Amino acid sequence: MIRLTRPAALLALAVITAAGCSSGARPAARATDSPPPASSAPASSTPAATATPTDAAAVRFTVGPLQLAVPRDWSSGRERQDFGNVCVAPPGAHRPAMFGCAGLDIWYGWNGFLPGNEQATFERAHPAWYHATDVQPCPVKPTDGPDHLNGVRDDGLAAKETLRPVGNRSAYFYQWHAHCDDGYRFAPRAWYLPASKILVFDYIGDATADAILRTATFDRGRWTLGFLRGASRSSTGTTLAFDEAEWLSGEAANDYARRHGMESPVPNDYLIVDPDTSTAPYRLTADARVVSVFQLAGTEPGTERTVSVTKLAAFVADRSHWDVPFHVHFDPSGRIDQVVEQYRP
Repeated sequence: MIRLTRPAALLALAVITAAGCSSGARPAARATDSPPPASSAPASSTPAATATPTDAAAVRFTVGPLQLAVPRDWSSGRERQDFGNVCVAPPGAHRPAMFGCAGLDIWYGWNGFLPGNEQATFERAHPAWYHATDVQPCPVKPTDGPDHLNGVRDDGLAAKETLRPVGNRSAYFYQWHAHCDDGYRFAPRAWYLPASKILVFDYIGDATADAILRTATFDRGRWTLGFLRGASRSSTGTTLAFDEAEWLSGEAANDYARRHGMESPVPNDYLIVDPDTSTAPYRLTADARVVSVFQLAGTEPGTERTVSVTKLAAFVADRSHWDVPFHVHFDPSGRIDQVVEQYRP
């Protein structure tokens, strides 16, 4: 079954667990998402790495399979956060920022989209950091220019693609040159792990970014998306009837439509692909976390609220709710330990 969806605000949030809280030539293909080579030392053109915060002074959080520890006083950027994107940034109200992020802009491409050039999907053939289609204000003195705009100019790649470590895996690494109309210069960077569907941007050049990414870990479970078609409860716990599906957006949705003889571009820019609507039973862990962002808790769209398993079971017992998509996380044993509602208008 193919479901057409309206453009979604994608407001389901990235999971936070507190430990107290413009183009370039295609390089030769290299394996990635694997243990880093010994030669992956930082280049001298990047900010010097500083010590990673100790566990006692860190907040750990997860975006998709990526798990990071950042200093406790860093902000998680919750005001711009969705399930596949979060900005984590050092404290300070007036830090230089691009696209609303003054630190690490972390993306998980669960829906087939990672940001690249001018709102297009990121690709190795044309790696790009400038996502806007208009002139963006400079991260420093943004209004010091004609018509109160000190514009950003992308000067292209600084070097060829290389590899850098992200935890025990290797990421494709890119660095660009950029300047503002007033002469201010900066060097945006990116780490790309296609198999993990992770893309991290450091637009300004934070001195702690390399150290934080080197100590990253990766989830041993997995996230997927689908529909919940009921729940059964017993003395031993709760079992969900889960129908796994796939959400495609942008070019991924259009590519699918073209390959399957459907209208392209797709009318609403999104597809939920569910060719097999059968369900399979999966047990919930005793401490499963359930998050609503709209219908499940009956709130305004985008309002995060943790609810009980009892609330979820009652919700999915109603057949009128069987078209509500959920992100479901399976732990390494195959049980569901997290359920996050995915909002769509």
